[in-house]
Amino acid sequence: MIKSRYITDILELLLDGDKDGLLAKQQIPFLYDSNYDYTGQGVFVRFEHDIKIEEYRLENEFYLCGVKIQTEEYTIEADAILFSKDGLIDYLEIWCYNGEDYPKKDLMKYTLTQNWMNSPTKIFSNETTLLYRPVNQAELDLIKQSNWTKFPPRLPEQPIFYPVLNEAYAIQIAKEWNVPAYGVGYVTRFAVRTNYMKKYKVENVGGEIHNELWVPAEELEEFNSNIVGLIEVINEFRSK
Repeated sequence: MIKSRYITDILELLLDGDKDGLLAKQQIPFLYDSNYDYTGQGVFVRFEHDIKIEEYRLENEFYLCGVKIQTEEYTIEADAILFSKDGLIDYLEIWCYNGEDYPKKDLMKYTLTQNWMNSPTKIFSNETTLLYRPVNQAELDLIKQSNWTKFPPRLPEQPIFYPVLNEAYAIQIAKEWNVPAYGVGYVTRFAVRTNYMKKYKVENVGGEIHNELWVPAEELEEFNSNIVGLIEVINEFRSK
């Protein structure tokens, strides 16, 4: 799969348009971003394919452009163009059209805007919000197995995933619940796309600090896909 969330976001917006684009969008899970060729004014990203992509090969070629790229990190404005070969996504070109040099790395903070004629004009921003989650040793081991990128699926008797909005509340849970129940409690911190997080109402379940989100277990995979960066352990508590 594509390692870069930035590149994936560009592809998803580029392909969220006409019929061919929506069909080609099904190819994204079977792409590998195998080569980055930085040119000074932009970058060419070339893709390799998993064999399962054949099921989604299109009969005709496609060429898609019209996603504007902006960032607070640099004084650049760029566009993205996607090329196909033999009905499969082949490579992506990002080029800076305002005369500035394009950085030789992924952008970390960016806004993407569809701007082709008659586009849905969707805007995507990867602005993030920090959340916290107290976990026990078994949960932490599973997070580690995911290379610190996602939380494990909920158990059948756990229909809701509860990330909390502040460190103090997470520490309280780790000390008062995880340590007595499991002998150890960890507090994790992670960043989630703010636009995505807004779909969940902030629930207050007690005092001023007791704010959390209620994520249905069946939506946890989608929630994980909106985590930006790695899940980190910031506190550890053990029974004495």
